[in-house]
Amino acid sequence: MAEIAASRVPHEWGPPKLPNEGLDLPFIWRALEWAKCGGQIAFALHARLLFQQGDGMQEARRALFRAVDVNAVINGSELRQTKVWPEISAPFCLLYARNATPAPGSAFRFVTPRLENALNDAGAMRIDATNAGFVTSDEVVQNPFILKILARGGDADLEVFRRMHDRGLIPLGQYWRDLFGSTRGRPNYSGNGYQLLRPSSRVRSVGDGRPGVDAAYLHGLPELTANAMTKLLINKRDLNKFDQNRIHDPRSVDIFRGPLLIVHQSPPAGNGRIQVAVSDQDVVYNETYYGYSARHHESGKQLVRYLALVLSSRVALWLALILSGKFGFEREVVEKSTIDEIGMPSFDSLGAASVRGVTELFDLIAREPNEVNWASVDEWVASLYGFNKRDLQTISDTLSYNLPFAENRNRAQSAVGRRELDQFAKVLTTELAPWAHRYDRKISVSVETAVQSAPWRFLRIVADGNEGDSAPEPDWAKFIGLADELAATEIVFPDEAKDCLWLARLAQERYWSTTAARRVAQRLVWDHVAWLRGKAPDASH
Repeated sequence: MAEIAASRVPHEWGPPKLPNEGLDLPFIWRALEWAKCGGQIAFALHARLLFQQGDGMQEARRALFRAVDVNAVINGSELRQTKVWPEISAPFCLLYARNATPAPGSAFRFVTPRLENALNDAGAMRIDATNAGFVTSDEVVQNPFILKILARGGDADLEVFRRMHDRGLIPLGQYWRDLFGSTRGRPNYSGNGYQLLRPSSRVRSVGDGRPGVDAAYLHGLPELTANAMTKLLINKRDLNKFDQNRIHDPRSVDIFRGPLLIVHQSPPAGNGRIQVAVSDQDVVYNETYYGYSARHHESGKQLVRYLALVLSSRVALWLALILSGKFGFEREVVEKSTIDEIGMPSFDSLGAASVRGVTELFDLIAREPNEVNWASVDEWVASLYGFNKRDLQTISDTLSYNLPFAENRNRAQSAVGRRELDQFAKVLTTELAPWAHRYDRKISVSVETAVQSAPWRFLRIVADGNEGDSAPEPDWAKFIGLADELAATEIVFPDEAKDCLWLARLAQERYWSTTAARRVAQRLVWDHVAWLRGKAPDASH
């Protein structure tokens, strides 16, 4: 591998890494030697090549995309365990490339087919042309997260991330190390909870000759329960005493000392938030939780409350979804390494007024955890990251339809309702209005219930109240048949007879979100500017 890469990647990068000792990467590198110059290369690979962040995979991905001219990547990670590729349980991708180093500005199509049960059960998949954009090799080299962002979000998420990335945020794990130091590479005063004794618990060479370890050193401490974890502030009176005689491995008592932030590894699918709680007293927790003890910080209570607000915001779960090399790709739990990777503004950078605001907002949520107050948390956290309301809407839409839980997957495929259609039309009208105003035209968008062709829904976009009702309707059967044959998700038809644009989209909720309406508006402005100016529609689109 080193010899093959030597003439293709910068010398200062060193030999390509081989994470996880997988066999797929060596085969790709060897193919560069076997194939003729300019020859075509195609591989079915584990999708960790695209998304994994640790263990040297960032460097391995960077070297590969600099060494070979990638033409297209189909990310099939959502289609595992379907009939699209039967009996394949691992996340996979298909890579198509040309055996040559990429030219400056070289780009490839990156496609993520979404889970669609009815279609996938027939062994087919749908490629959304509106979410199959180009990614340059340089972007993969410079931004190791770009493919995960596009896979779990889209172009709108990438725009939000780029604005946030410029703010110089610090990952929680690094921040914790800076505050409290580390031992054997792990931040002090944080870690996973204890594990119950199990058949695999080992007998230590230096010990009492029994499996596991004596847990008497934890006796007398209260133990966290699932019910107590449902409240943001843990009440010691709701807890029982820890009473296990032995546990699998020792856990430092320091990670159980209050004030303490506790994180549940499995976010409840229904609320779209990482579940966290704060304990001002010592509390023992098991392996399904991660803890961060701020006992040795001079403002420990305020620190854990600040972290609780940030990590329980929808912003934090969105960051985990689009950046983690495991969550939303091959895992449905948020691992501690994922929590530690979440970048956030430093607590130390907050002024006195902001620290008081943390306490007030935390106390409000602890007393009244309703949707209105949680929305206030989201807006406050978004302000720390420099996000606006449009950014928050993008984040909300991505979490609603792209989280890896069954509830979200089903919602994404569910039939769109009239409320969502009307909201989509309203947003589309608002987004197009400034552009039409430049040409002294007024745009209106209406839901066309008279046009029926399952599984599609139709909008008509008109200017200056021109309805053109005397003109015949387009031959939708012809267009819909072609769209279905191509497994398309959207049709835009310029209707010169009616002087309008017709928009047809699949009748699945994920295609009718507020963010989707904004992206449609951008494409219409780009592709149909002549019609917005009052000229005849361009029938070439």
